[in-house]
Amino acid sequence: MDEYLNYPKIIDDSMHVALKKILAIVSVQGLRDDHHFFISFMTSAKGVKLSERVRARYPEEITIVLQYQFQDLVVKDSFFSLRLSFDGISEVIIVPYEAITSFADPTAKFSLQFHYYPNHGEEMTNITDEITEDFKEIYNDAVVSSNVIALDKFRKTHKKH
Repeated sequence: MDEYLNYPKIIDDSMHVALKKILAIVSVQGLRDDHHFFISFMTSAKGVKLSERVRARYPEEITIVLQYQFQDLVVKDSFFSLRLSFDGISEVIIVPYEAITSFADPTAKFSLQFHYYPNHGEEMTNITDEITEDFKEIYNDAVVSSNVIALDKFRKTHKKH
């Protein structure tokens, strides 16, 4: 592909900036008015941090849902991180924007589709270095606050008759 004017990459970069702004708003104000997000990303992409258990279950791509069960959303220049529960086990994940393949907010009937470039070379190495440094801080904070108890365990389930 022509690197001089790589139009898909230029557009993707702009959409990543928009997505970063959306996530930054949510990190401060939370989700409102039934908004919820579906974010798909490549689990094997450079810089993605997931437990081996989750990566084994989703070796290529995963879609996460940001609605009720997420915490500690942190938005950085080249990635975001958050705490999610997978099969009842809470863990911090880190997702570089470059790994994202799609974003959707069904409430707003809004979605973005991204190209995934598996061979970013130097650009992805720099992102990975930034993630590694910031991950130490995020992970250490998450470990300190890992005594959070999920309210789901205390909610009563109501069955319809």
